[in-house]
Order: sequence, then structure tokens, then C-alpha cells
Amino acid sequence: MPSESPKALPGLDDFFSPQGGGSSPLSSPQQSGSLPKPEEVIKDATVKKAL
Repeated sequence: MPSESPKALPGLDDFFSPQGGGSSPLSSPQQSGSLPKPEEVIKDATVKKAL
């Protein structure tokens, strides 16, 4: 995987900072502070497995 950068975990970034900062395309304004979307959870699990 070529993505060996600090920003390789956008899902985790959004999970720990609900405001997002625009790091993940899946983070939407109305979703601030709420549970992550299913796609985000799936992506997050996939990234964790890849580590």
C-alpha cells in the first residue's frame, strides 16, 4: 500500500474528532458528533485489518 502517511487513517481521524476538519469525504456537516456512517465503519475496519 502506497499510503504510508499520517493521514492514512481518515476514518479514525473523524472518529476521534467529530468536527472532521474535512479530512474524510464521508464526513458531512449534519453528522457532526453523531455515529459514523456504515461506510465509514466498514472502511475503518478494513484499514485496521490492513495494518
